[in-house]
Amino acid sequence: MMKKAFIFFVFAACSLTMCCVFCGAKKSSKATKPCSFEEPSSSVNTKELSVDEEESLNSSCENKVDMMKLSEAFGHLIARSLENPIVDFNLESIIKGMHDCARGLEAPMTEEEFEEIIGVLQNESFQQVAEANLKTADDFMAENATKENVVEVKPGKLQYQVMREGHDNDRVITQNSTPRIHYKGMCLDGTAFGDSEQTGGPIAISLNETIPGFGQGIVGMKLGEKRKLFVHPDLAYGVEGGLPPNSLLIFEVEAVDLPALAENPELAESINEAIR
Repeated sequence: MMKKAFIFFVFAACSLTMCCVFCGAKKSSKATKPCSFEEPSSSVNTKELSVDEEESLNSSCENKVDMMKLSEAFGHLIARSLENPIVDFNLESIIKGMHDCARGLEAPMTEEEFEEIIGVLQNESFQQVAEANLKTADDFMAENATKENVVEVKPGKLQYQVMREGHDNDRVITQNSTPRIHYKGMCLDGTAFGDSEQTGGPIAISLNETIPGFGQGIVGMKLGEKRKLFVHPDLAYGVEGGLPPNSLLIFEVEAVDLPALAENPELAESINEAIR
């Protein structure tokens, strides 16, 4: 997977777009469709309106709504788009910039310069969050390893707890299995990012096509068994993927359906190795 550019938001694009809408509406009435967001049908007369006619229609529309309230609501929309942990924007300067833009004055920097600075700040924030999350993951795995009933598959990297025992010694997940499972994935803070029960029920998954910690963590599960996996970012997505960088992942996994070992000699031969 390509590295995700730690963009918590698209505040830069959103802000620029809103500013352009604001300024464009001031500069040109022809760019605004009066009263309607629907494209005209072929049966409607699409004759272009004169400037006077269009201004009259726009004025009629404005009289039907409270423009003060509409403008204030638009301000809230802009403010929400600027909420982010990377840049502490100055509200007064933002308002000044919008007024200056509406008056046709030049911006204090180009869009390219703006985007470059935002990119630098995003990268710095990305690195800080990645380092903090990695330390949190290391500390958690070290402490969790001392808890009762926690099995450490790889020291400091992969652990699990058995939440419910399985009931069929002939149906066991091995590295070559494609089991049907229920799973729920979450970050350390409890934020869920995947749940098979909310996406149509159990899924069939090839252990060779998932993150290493997940595949290695469910090897040895018996039919009906339920485990909680604790996966260090080194065996998860690291700084890749759509989650915050270096997120420790927790999975609850239930083995719903597994092929019988007798039906697959290769699985039977590898079972002893798999459940060690």
